[in-house]
Amino acid sequence: MTTRNKTIKQYVDAYTHETNVSEATFADMVVSLYVCNIKEVDRTIKFHMNGDAYNDMRANAQILRRFFNGETRLPCEIEESIVLSLPVPWRESLLQDLSARYGLLPTPIPSESDCDIENAGDLFKEFGEALQALSPLLTDGRIDKTDLPHADKFLKEVNDVMGLLTSLTIKVGDLKRESNIKVVQFKKT
Repeated sequence: MTTRNKTIKQYVDAYTHETNVSEATFADMVVSLYVCNIKEVDRTIKFHMNGDAYNDMRANAQILRRFFNGETRLPCEIEESIVLSLPVPWRESLLQDLSARYGLLPTPIPSESDCDIENAGDLFKEFGEALQALSPLLTDGRIDKTDLPHADKFLKEVNDVMGLLTSLTIKVGDLKRESNIKVVQFKKT
C-alpha cells in the first residue's frame, strides 16, 4: 500500500495533467479553502499571502510539492482542503481510495433536499452501469487474470451502487426513527 500523501498526490497530478490546471492555480484553490475552513489560531501551515498573487501562488505550490514529495510531512489539517479542491470525478475517486484504506465506502450523507425518486433513478442508473461493467468479466464464464483490465471499472461501478444503497438505507432508517418519536402536546386549560 502506498502512503496516504502519495495516494493524494496521484489524484492531484492526474487532475493537473488532464486539465492543464497549473500547480500554482491548484495551490491557490487549496489555500483559499484552507483559510476559509481552518480558524487562524488553529493553522499550523504558513502559506504565502503577501499581496503579490503570482509569487504567492508559486510559493504555495512549492509548499504543496514538498508535502507531496515527502520532504515535509503532510499535515492532516490540509487534507480536506486538498481533496475538496479537486473537481468531482477526481475527488470521488480519491475519496473511494482513501475510504478503502479503512475498509469503508464513501457514502454521501443524504440531505433534506434529496428527492427519493431522483435517488431511485440514480440507483437504477448506477446498477445498470455496474451490470455493463460486469459483462466483460463474465464473457468467458470465469473471472481470472485476463479480466484485470476490466476490474477497476467494475469495482468503481459496484462501489457507486453500494454508496447509493447505503445513503438510501440511512434516509429510510432516519424516517423510521422519526416516525417512532411520540410528540406529547399539552392542552391549555
